[in-house]
Amino acid sequence: MSAQEAELRARIDELSSKIDLQPVFLKELERDRSLAQRQLNAVVDPLERDLDSFTPRVSAVIWKHGEHLKHLEIWDDQDNRLHYDERDKNIIVLFDGTTGPLPLLESLTLETSSPQRGFLAPQIFELLSLAPKIVSCTFRDIEYWYNLDVVSETLEIPRLRLLMFGNREHYPDIDEGILECLSLPALEALSVSVALSDLWSFLKRSSPPLQELVLGLPNHDSIRLHQSLHLIPSLALFKIWAPDAQAVVALFGALADSPSLLPNLQRLVVRTMPRHPPTTSPYTSQFSWPTLLRVLSTRRFQFHISPVTKPPVDVLAALRELAADGVQIYIGTRERNFIGPPSEGAI
Repeated sequence: MSAQEAELRARIDELSSKIDLQPVFLKELERDRSLAQRQLNAVVDPLERDLDSFTPRVSAVIWKHGEHLKHLEIWDDQDNRLHYDERDKNIIVLFDGTTGPLPLLESLTLETSSPQRGFLAPQIFELLSLAPKIVSCTFRDIEYWYNLDVVSETLEIPRLRLLMFGNREHYPDIDEGILECLSLPALEALSVSVALSDLWSFLKRSSPPLQELVLGLPNHDSIRLHQSLHLIPSLALFKIWAPDAQAVVALFGALADSPSLLPNLQRLVVRTMPRHPPTTSPYTSQFSWPTLLRVLSTRRFQFHISPVTKPPVDVLAALRELAADGVQIYIGTRERNFIGPPSEGAI
C-alpha cells in the first residue's frame, strides 16, 4: 500500500467517524435548542409555554391568568406526571373546580406519554367551551377519555378549523367517541381514526367546509364512506390509512363514475400498510389497476399509494403516459416511485 493510499484511507476513516457522530451531536443541539426556547418563552411570556409539570399550584396560577393565554400545550410526561385524581392515579386532573374564561386562547394541545393515563373528558369540553376564539385543537397519544359517558350535550365550537388526533404524518389516533359530542361548523382539517357511522353523523351534524381529511379506518364500510364523502364536496386532500383493498377499488370506481363525489379533490393519498406479503398484496391485483387508470384519466388529481409491489408492464406504460401528460403519480415503496426515478413523482 502506497503512502498516498494509506493517507486517503485514514482520511476516509476519520470522516466516517465524524459522520457517525453527527446524529449524536444533532440530538444534543436539538435538546439544547429546545431548552433555550423554553427558557426564552418563560422570559418573554410565562403563560405561553409547555406545561409538563402541572401541579395544583401551577393549575391555580394558569386559570387565574387564563384571560391572557393564546396557546396552551399540556404534556403528561411519564417521568414528571401531571396532577392526578387521588382515587385513580391514571386520571389526569387539570383543575379542581377553579376555571375562568379563556377569551384569547387560539390553540390547545394535549399529550400523554403513558398509555394507561388519560384526561377527564368533561374538563376538556369545559376548556373548549371557555375558549370562544379557539381555532386549533390537537389530542396526541391519548388512549383514555374518562367520564365521556357523562357528557350529555353536543358542544358546538364555532371557530375551530383544525382538529387532530395524533400526528399528521402517522396513522391517526382513535377519537374514542369525542366526535360524537362535537359540532364544528367551521372545521377545515380533520385527522382521526373513527368508525364510519360516527364520521357520517359528525359530518351530517356539523356541515363543515372540510378541505383536508386524514382518515384511519378501524372498520370498512364502502357505502358509509361514500355517504360521508358526499357530505364534504369542498375536500381537496384525502389521505386514507390502511383501508381494505376492495374498499379502495370501490372508491376508485365511485370517483370515476360520479363527478359529484369530491368534485374539488386535488390530492388522494393511500397508505396501504398491507397485512399480506408484498407478492400477494391485494392492492396489486389485476382488478385494481384498470379502475385506477380510469379514475386518474378521468379526474387527473395528484395520486400517491404505497407500499405496493410493481404494477404490470402495460399498466406502468399507461401510468407513465399520464405522468408525462402532467398527472402527478407516486406508486411504489417508501423509497421508490415505480412511475419514474426515485427523485420524481413524490407528492
